[in-house]
Parts: sequence; structure tokens; C-alpha cells
Amino acid sequence: MNFFIGTWLRRIASTFALTLLMVIGGVIIDQAYLDNPIGEGTLGVTAEEGYDMPATTEISVTADGVDSIKIDLKSELGDFGGDLEVLAPDGQMVFQNRFALRHYPATLMPNPAKWQIFNVRSIGKGTYLVRLTQERPGRAKVFFYQGPFLARMGTLPLIAAFIILVLSFTFSSKKLSASKPVEQ
Repeated sequence: MNFFIGTWLRRIASTFALTLLMVIGGVIIDQAYLDNPIGEGTLGVTAEEGYDMPATTEISVTADGVDSIKIDLKSELGDFGGDLEVLAPDGQMVFQNRFALRHYPATLMPNPAKWQIFNVRSIGKGTYLVRLTQERPGRAKVFFYQGPFLARMGTLPLIAAFIILVLSFTFSSKKLSASKPVEQ
């Protein structure tokens, strides 16, 4: 094994570059790749359920951190719009905003137009109530995030280092031993 310092610097640089490529790839596929997930669910009613419009559905999420809460909405069924409200654990409204969602067919490539993303200030630990009031029938998938995903940030460099290590052993040059003469 060659312990020349240039080799180790090259491997560290390769590990850093591979980690960066993995993070960029993850963020291209999912904008919330480095965000810490704290919950998910569905909101909304469909026409088949027979509710009068406007209709209201609710979901609760428990937030433990001090960072703002990120809410990602994506239409699962139908094009619809309405109001999104978030109530803090003490009952006060901390967020209210109008939204409009369009349903897009599933594709292999990421489509940021499918999502409505909202940031809600956190006023402390507890259970937040998210209320969606819609004007037309439709159903949305909702994801909640709070703070950075530290476990993912810590393991990505380890995974990259393992890949670099395997590649360096796989493609390392084989040196001939002095005890075995080369036959011609």
C-alpha cells in the first residue's frame, strides 16, 4: 500500500467531490433532500365523498425543534385551490396563505411545478394543526419538515469514502513480486 501523501489527498478530494455530486443529485430529485422529515399525510376531499364546498380537512404534526416548519403540498387528485392555515400548540394562528394546486401526471423527471412549498415559523415544541379549506374537490399529499437532516449529512461522506475505497482497491495497479521472476 502506498502511503504517499499525494495519494491520500487525492482520495480525500475524490471523496469530497463524490459527496458533493450525491448531494446535488439528491437535491435535483427532491428539493427537501437535506430537510428533516417530521410527518406526512393527505388533505382534501374528492367529489365522490359528496361534501359541500368549501370543505375543510385537518392534520396535526408534532414539531420538536426551533427551526421553521416547511410544508410541501402536491396534488394527488384534481386541480383545486383554497386556504392553508396552521395553528400553534396554544391555538393561535401562525400561518395563513392561499394556494392553487394542479395535478400533473407522474413522470420520471422531477417537476417543481407540482409542489407548493410554505415555511411556517415555529413558536415552540408541540402539536401544530394544519387546516386546508378547499373551494373545489381534490386531494393533496402533504409533507412536513423541520431543520436539517443531520443523519443524512453525516452518512453521505462515509458512503462516498467507502465507494472511493472500493474503487481504489478494485482498480489499483498490481505490482509484481521480486520473488517471482517474469517469464518471457
